[in-house]
Amino acid sequence: MHERLVQNSSAPLSVPGFVQGEVLAEHRLARRRSESLSQRPLNHRLRLVLWGLRAYVLFMVAMAVVNAVKAAHG
Repeated sequence: MHERLVQNSSAPLSVPGFVQGEVLAEHRLARRRSESLSQRPLNHRLRLVLWGLRAYVLFMVAMAVVNAVKAAHG
């Protein structure tokens, strides 16, 4: 039984036409929904928060590098 399943596993799956049509219709609908989504413009406060976080990350990376250099030489 197992050998027969392994032999047939390389054959393409057959899907009834009506099921395949429904799946394709759902796929097209989902694609249209996802394509219609767009990025919302950020307000001033949120942009300021994001730039503050970027600056914080850069500062912390610089501090980690300085501490690593001090630990290697000290």
